[in-house]
Amino acid sequence: MAKPVGLSHRPNVLFAASAERLAAAVRAAGGSDWVMATYLAGLSVECMLQALALHLVPTHDARHDLSAWLSKCPRSFRDTLLTQAGCERWNLLVAVWRNDLRYQSRAAFLGHLRRLGIIRGIKGGGDAIMRYSAKRVLESASFVHRKELFAWQRLTPS
Repeated sequence: MAKPVGLSHRPNVLFAASAERLAAAVRAAGGSDWVMATYLAGLSVECMLQALALHLVPTHDARHDLSAWLSKCPRSFRDTLLTQAGCERWNLLVAVWRNDLRYQSRAAFLGHLRRLGIIRGIKGGGDAIMRYSAKRVLESASFVHRKELFAWQRLTPS
């Protein structure tokens, strides 16, 4: 059952949080905290998707499912995001990001990446794999965030 939108689920609050989480992801990556950088990058996208979706229909019911939130966003945004260049980035985010990453150790995160099978050909040990993967997720989240920002500006003209 859908819940009414509380303060933390208001579009303008989520919009601001999305930018803050993306900045925090960049800081985490700068400190080599690859698990948190990945988690925060995905969270920034989730916040922005929720802002876009809740701007249209103020019912919070998709939980932490990026694809479910995307399906609630404006069709024009979905079409723009899922172009050939965007689709690859989106698919990487959906594959790697999970809300429970915030509870994972570095070893658990490395196991998660290995189970996904997306790390073939990365030279180096576990740290190199996590660094490469986290940076790809962060780049993907930044790309998606830019698309979301444009869509947000179209929905909320100043």
